[in-house]
Amino acid sequence: TVKKRIQTQTLYLYRQEDISARTPCMLIHNVLPKELANSLLRIMLKESETFTRNQGFLFGNLVTSPHTSQYYVSNETKTRSSNNARYFPPEMEQAKTIIMNIVNEQRKERKIYEYEVQGDWSPNIAAVNCYANSKEAVNWHSDRLTHLGPLPIIGSLSLGVTRQFRLRRFGNGESNSTNATQKTLPSTIYSIPLEHNSLIIMWPPCQELWKHEVCPQNSIDKHPIAGFKRINITFRQFRDEYGSEMTPICHHGELCMLKPVFNGRNVGRYFYSCNAGGPEGKCDFFEWLNI
Repeated sequence: TVKKRIQTQTLYLYRQEDISARTPCMLIHNVLPKELANSLLRIMLKESETFTRNQGFLFGNLVTSPHTSQYYVSNETKTRSSNNARYFPPEMEQAKTIIMNIVNEQRKERKIYEYEVQGDWSPNIAAVNCYANSKEAVNWHSDRLTHLGPLPIIGSLSLGVTRQFRLRRFGNGESNSTNATQKTLPSTIYSIPLEHNSLIIMWPPCQELWKHEVCPQNSIDKHPIAGFKRINITFRQFRDEYGSEMTPICHHGELCMLKPVFNGRNVGRYFYSCNAGGPEGKCDFFEWLNI
């Protein structure tokens, strides 16, 4: 049987009304005061000199991340993701508060799903990524849910050079936007240019039904402070009920990973499976999340 190849089209989105109509995201320009954004950028450029490249096993092969990164935790939070996590600098705490207030104000107008954070969204951790040039990137992925829980909100702040942020949806069906009649096909990629001091909010169920990437580019316009570097601060809320002590242990003795079901009759459910790396591969541990 010869499979028919689906032609992929890329649609560039610039206006907020187009972004919210076609994706589960919201874009806000100039989200921070100019002085704060520039100060935070300079601090994170200096911090990024000691960022590291993540390594892991993919299909039994050791792979290295094509960008550097570092976890940060709020000064009020005990680190639960990494013993190497750093505390938020004061400028990051200020940015967190501004972004938190914007997100919570916007949530008042949105549907709150049963299994997402109830009450205010309160980010307490940030994954910070540094893309040193136009070729550093991150491939298609959705953010890990293990400590975020189902239906997380991600507040993603861009500082420095402008890069293209791309999204694509799993399978057919309605997009998860305020426009219930909007249909999206898996052959469509949406590309959004993220400028310095812009915030993109990934609303639920973005991590369950969509993937995103920052792709390599042939050329980018130099930023007056960052040059060709981009700093991306992704604010998240680690939920106590999904802490390490609540996470199942697989047959390898490792913490499991929480994953959503992407297709089939169990779409909407979540399960724990092995997250162990190494040439030996993963074990067959499986457990449904009971919610």
